[in-house]
Amino acid sequence: MIHYIGIDISKAKFDVAFINPSTNKVKTKVFNNNKAGFDLLLAWLKTNVSNHLDELHIILEATGVYHEHLSEFLDDNNIKQSIVNPNYVRKFADSLGVIHKTDKKDSIILSRYGYSHKPEIW
Repeated sequence: MIHYIGIDISKAKFDVAFINPSTNKVKTKVFNNNKAGFDLLLAWLKTNVSNHLDELHIILEATGVYHEHLSEFLDDNNIKQSIVNPNYVRKFADSLGVIHKTDKKDSIILSRYGYSHKPEIW
């Protein structure tokens, strides 16, 4: 089973969301946008989502350069990822009736977008 994890990233931090498809429960976590945060993310994913990294698919928005180091880290760890157009995700959020935006909500929307649209691997 593929698990879609949404990550909303900014200069200093990134918000991560995982939706368990069998229970529809959401798990979220915030990490620093640096190597230490990337390592903590990997441990969190193994503990809270799946120890099998080939079952993970990360959904990121193309937001300037802030996602680049994390994207390289994911690639180095053979974790599938999609870097999606923010406009597509915004329209998806609108279709869900989402009005107020927060980083946490954005990461949840990215996870839902992954399950719904199954974007191509980057």
